[in-house]
Amino acid sequence: LLTDLLGLDGESREGARLGAAMLAYALLDPQAAATARIAYDGLTGFLATQLTAAQDDGDLPPHVDTQQAARHLCAVVGGLNGPILVGAYPPDQALAVLEEHLATLFGSADPGTREP
Repeated sequence: LLTDLLGLDGESREGARLGAAMLAYALLDPQAAATARIAYDGLTGFLATQLTAAQDDGDLPPHVDTQQAARHLCAVVGGLNGPILVGAYPPDQALAVLEEHLATLFGSADPGTREP
């Protein structure tokens, strides 16, 4: 899911472009902004649920605040999205940033050991 949101290739790139355009529109239109807030809340909630499940399975350290970690993941992906779409960050570099963040979050010494 996270790599799809980054828009690293093909269909996911089109989806990321559409998302960026919808976000730009939401800056101008209050109804679109309300819809965007619902989408962000849904994504954050989904990620928090996944992180809580990982915590319950012992894959995520128990001290991690899963709601805050979910917001942070959304921010990392959102922050990478624009530079990827305009070609400032090549896909491999952006993916490395996401993998490093996930490795830090999950307490892994090797960023390459986690699937985003």
